[in-house]
Amino acid sequence: MKKFTFLMFLIVLFLSTQAQVTITQADVASTLTLGKTVKTYADTLNTNVNIGATGQSSWDFSGHPHQLEFDAESVNPGSSPVSGTFGSANYVTYSQPTFAGVTSNTWVHLGLSGNAYSDLGTYTEAAAAGFTTKTTIQMNPAEVIMQLPLTFGASWSHTGTRDVDVEIVGIPFPQSYTVDVSVTRTVDAWGTLIMPDGRSVNVLRIKIVTELTSNAGGVPSSSTDLSFTFISPDGSSLHVNAVDANQADNGVISANQVSWNYGSGATSVEQLEELANNFVLSQNYPNPFNPTTNIQYSIPKVSHVSLKVYDVLGNEVATLVNEELSSGVYNSKFDASTLSSGIYFYTLTADNFTATKKLMLIK
Repeated sequence: MKKFTFLMFLIVLFLSTQAQVTITQADVASTLTLGKTVKTYADTLNTNVNIGATGQSSWDFSGHPHQLEFDAESVNPGSSPVSGTFGSANYVTYSQPTFAGVTSNTWVHLGLSGNAYSDLGTYTEAAAAGFTTKTTIQMNPAEVIMQLPLTFGASWSHTGTRDVDVEIVGIPFPQSYTVDVSVTRTVDAWGTLIMPDGRSVNVLRIKIVTELTSNAGGVPSSSTDLSFTFISPDGSSLHVNAVDANQADNGVISANQVSWNYGSGATSVEQLEELANNFVLSQNYPNPFNPTTNIQYSIPKVSHVSLKVYDVLGNEVATLVNEELSSGVYNSKFDASTLSSGIYFYTLTADNFTATKKLMLIK
């Protein structure tokens, strides 16, 4: 009996160790490849969400709604209008989000060096009511977003300021101010998360507690924010901002924003920023699936590409791609919501290459 108990302990230990997630510097650098564009989705309405539990857990955000979406592109750091202010940034993302009818141009300045992935600050230009407002937020010192390699149990803190400078039509705004910041991040959970598109990813959960104190406009204020970030090695991430910082770190909580992106696991046909060396058709993920799944394939040269799905009788049920594509690695989303449960096959034809794989729909 003792031998059996010890054997079971070893098996559980082995499975637990294998299932845990690690995010490396190379993973982060891949998500920031120059020219890569990632779409971000956001639910800006108050909602209740289940954030799971600490330790090994699982989360299901399938079908979660959104009201806002925008693209963020990784651009040359020197292209930022305030590159001189953020000289140590080796990555910059640019986006044009629209909220409440106002579109802004936003540059986020990031640093990736050694074991630190850091936020240096942002610059935003927005035009409304005939006025252009320019806002620069500098992190002093840079705020470490992740300590790499990132693993379950990691914890780190940041103390500093966020220096906010505002200009309206070129005139410095007298209410520019400084916010004192104290942030504690703890990787307190790991497991499988189902993204809003139904795709499953292995993630780490980072609990973030942020304390803010300012004297903007001569009015003292302080607040404490609670949020959770779920991050996968492929760059997929989901962020939950709690309404109340006093809420528990498990179970159902009230959130005032849920935002996410799919990293390299794009939900539409999208060329990823890497060069394919061979024709390759990968296994779809997730598999089995309901009702959507993603199919990745590689094209080493300009080719006319056909990607089709068939039932077990050989009848074509969907054409996902039928066009000329340049060299690259692509992802295509297959939505089988109108089909019945069963086994299907998908075939990639490009140049003289043909490959077929099986997928399973379970409803």
